[in-house]
Amino acid sequence: MLLIGLYPGCSSSSARSDAPSATSIQKTTPVLAGTSATTPVEISIPRTTLAPAVPLPPPDSVLGSTPDPVPDTPGPKIEPTITSVASTDPAPAAPDSTSSTSSESPPGAEGWRVLASTGAGHVIWGTTQRPIINHPEVVASYAVFDPTGLHAALFNGTQLPGGGPWVNGSRVSGAAEPALVAAFNGGFRFKHIRGGYFAEGHEIKPLLDGEATLAIRFDGWMTIGVYGKDLTNDGSWTSLRQNLPLIVDGGHEVVSVASEPGVAHIYWGDDFGGVVRDLRSALCLRRDGRLMYAVVGPVDIDGLAAALVAAGCERAMELDINGSWPQFVTIDRSGPTSAGVGLDPRMAHLDRYLTGSSKDFIALFDPALLPENALP
Repeated sequence: MLLIGLYPGCSSSSARSDAPSATSIQKTTPVLAGTSATTPVEISIPRTTLAPAVPLPPPDSVLGSTPDPVPDTPGPKIEPTITSVASTDPAPAAPDSTSSTSSESPPGAEGWRVLASTGAGHVIWGTTQRPIINHPEVVASYAVFDPTGLHAALFNGTQLPGGGPWVNGSRVSGAAEPALVAAFNGGFRFKHIRGGYFAEGHEIKPLLDGEATLAIRFDGWMTIGVYGKDLTNDGSWTSLRQNLPLIVDGGHEVVSVASEPGVAHIYWGDDFGGVVRDLRSALCLRRDGRLMYAVVGPVDIDGLAAALVAAGCERAMELDINGSWPQFVTIDRSGPTSAGVGLDPRMAHLDRYLTGSSKDFIALFDPALLPENALP
């Protein structure tokens, strides 16, 4: 029997579904070095060994040397049904660290680096950390961006969700392509989740209350929350992508709550052969109102949640896992054609979102360069 790695707050008696299942297999990647599909993997990471929170970029890298004040004028005409964090479009909160080389950074950390800029200034920053001190084999790469400075859009893969025809198909092309700044992966295949999928006015899979939901408004503003609690399909959203329950809420991991006895069986994902300590991705809402993509591995679901808590996440949802599916790329236009640049060296097929993807993904655009009506 495969022993699931235990992180803070997780009970070994809980009904966990990142345990291997013959019918719950996604994609093939190499088995963790020194283990096999039948080798027990048991790890213990006490809360006291978590590294300090990942520092934010310096204040003058948020929106220029003089950050914009909180606007006094009304927000966009379409307001979503949001009842908690980031209910409006605030200016970014002041960072909680004034240096990207803080002495509190975990061992093995790289300083924050600018990943992408627009005419308005720097918009995406990245760093690589070893967030769990007593497990240096766990490496996390983070990308932080301000959702008020970029226009988000969900694109629909040839297999996931399939169907169509879609306005936003399997790749970014046409009039929208010159405005593309970055893109990242979506969630699990439908057969592995209970939650739903809504895009371009079509509910492809029914949306369910209680599920973590990535939501994109008609004006391109994006957030995450719990469907039925933080947001609903009230006409404010162009896209709603669900993927399992939240794994961080209120700044604390909630995997153990979602996995308590009596709670419906949750499949958190595993690799071919049942390996659960694998490369995983997530999207989180930080305490400063910015969003952060993370790719972490090798970890199970508890390790992913721990790395997100260490990075200052207020709430977070797991996205896709395994192999080259976790992917965050920025766009390099220095050559004759546009090319993807990966956030993390473990990422591959970096031009997927430009040439065609079989799975859904989220693209981030420069609003100033995006032609009117280029996106649904």
